[in-house]
Amino acid sequence: MRIQVFGCDYWRRLARRSVLTSCGFFASAIAVQPATAQNLLVNPGFEGSTPAACNGFATFSGGSTAIPGWTVAAGNAVDWNWARSTGPCCDWCPEGDRTVDLNGSPAQNGGAVRQTVATQAGRRYRLSFLAKANGCCSAVGSTKNLQITAGSSSIVRTLTVDGSSDCDFATWQRIEHDWTADSASSLIELRSLVPNNAGGPIVDDVSVVEIAPNLLVNPGFEGSTPAACNGFATFSGGSTAIPGWTVAAGNAVDWNWARSTGPCCDWCPEGDRTVDLNGSPAQNGGAVRQTVATQAGRRYRLSFLAKANGCCSAVGSTKNLQITAGSSSIVRTLTVDGSSDCDFATWQRIEHDWTADSASSLIELRSLVPNNAGGPIVDDVLLAEVFPCPADLFLDYFINGADLGILLSRWGLVVPGTVADLNADGFVNGADLGILLVSWGPCSN
Repeated sequence: MRIQVFGCDYWRRLARRSVLTSCGFFASAIAVQPATAQNLLVNPGFEGSTPAACNGFATFSGGSTAIPGWTVAAGNAVDWNWARSTGPCCDWCPEGDRTVDLNGSPAQNGGAVRQTVATQAGRRYRLSFLAKANGCCSAVGSTKNLQITAGSSSIVRTLTVDGSSDCDFATWQRIEHDWTADSASSLIELRSLVPNNAGGPIVDDVSVVEIAPNLLVNPGFEGSTPAACNGFATFSGGSTAIPGWTVAAGNAVDWNWARSTGPCCDWCPEGDRTVDLNGSPAQNGGAVRQTVATQAGRRYRLSFLAKANGCCSAVGSTKNLQITAGSSSIVRTLTVDGSSDCDFATWQRIEHDWTADSASSLIELRSLVPNNAGGPIVDDVLLAEVFPCPADLFLDYFINGADLGILLSRWGLVVPGTVADLNADGFVNGADLGILLVSWGPCSN
């Protein structure tokens, strides 16, 4: 082991799976050769030989295998960018020396890169990568859509041109998508949906890792593919119309849909469906629930995305959400921020760890908002066992930069149950960092 002090840039690169908004200096003890979770992809950073010039690009047409490990999908071209990270160059590649712009030059319709990986049917995986909208030929505030395919699962994410330099790594987004494999191999494809433009979504640092299985049925509240761009259906207490879920007795909820293809605004951060825990028209808050098999004495993590629906509420007003997991119950407060539901960066990831005390546990998400047609909206619910490796915040069986990024992003005073508060003292601080670093490497169980 060695003791060394590192600055913000080091931590940002080590923990590049998370976008960190602030960073200080930390004294730490880390292994000389830190372990990483097994990435199933070949050449996840699109690397090649060391660039001779500071920066530039080469354009490859559909069918090309010039980018080691990757194939450019049939159809349109992509640009393989390089930016040397030494000397006086502006290093605009957040990982290594290479990135891929999914729109080739000169201006053309979006292309794609793909790779097939070995998977096991029924096991759960996480696809994760960094992305940024290339501002070339596009106004600040314009959007660029990116289609993500993992096995038989496909979603669309929207990136916004923010006018910042690609060298500003804090403006790159970490996009993640969890899915369950249904065969022995899975196609991974990143595709631009941007027409007639020389600047599309730029991607880098792609990973596919196996993660802990989700114990919930239909965690994204999915259903059949929506016929219309968006809309909702209201279901009263007792309804089982949302596959896998029951609307708790009492008040109704709204099952929202937003198609992620074509000209639609995809305001579902995962899949095509979300649930608003206040039904329409205005009424008191409702709830959705599901009972899962657990083992008494074992620890579990409930995690989901949430946003306060701004309908009928002023910016700055709050909406409370009650979370029940077994015999544990907590309340979280969401604030109406005035942003669009399509802005996925404004959705919050809420997490709660608890210890089961029986062979089955009720999972319930309940709105405490009275007399309103807009309550907390929820999506992408995860329930996984936390194995005897509490610093594995990323749930991929390794303690590494991904877990470090999660811990640093929650630094400071926290609410009870925050997963990064490893010693449960109400703060994420140097004590928790120490626990994580001592645990660095693969989980022993």
